[in-house]
Amino acid sequence: MDSHDDLPTCIAQAWPPAGWQDVNVVVAISGGADSMALLHALCGMKTGGTGLLVAAHLNHQLRGEQ
Repeated sequence: MDSHDDLPTCIAQAWPPAGWQDVNVVVAISGGADSMALLHALCGMKTGGTGLLVAAHLNHQLRGEQ
């Protein structure tokens, strides 16, 4: 990724939103910064269509008491 590219742009190049706006998409997130950045980017890219964007939380139990 070049320094001038942002995450939504990189995702859109690899996975064009027009191809998934009308299908249901489940995004597995752990709550970490990378998972939340992915979910935030996908939410911003979901501009219409009939498909759902669903977040499924997965707790890896790696952070102890955090």
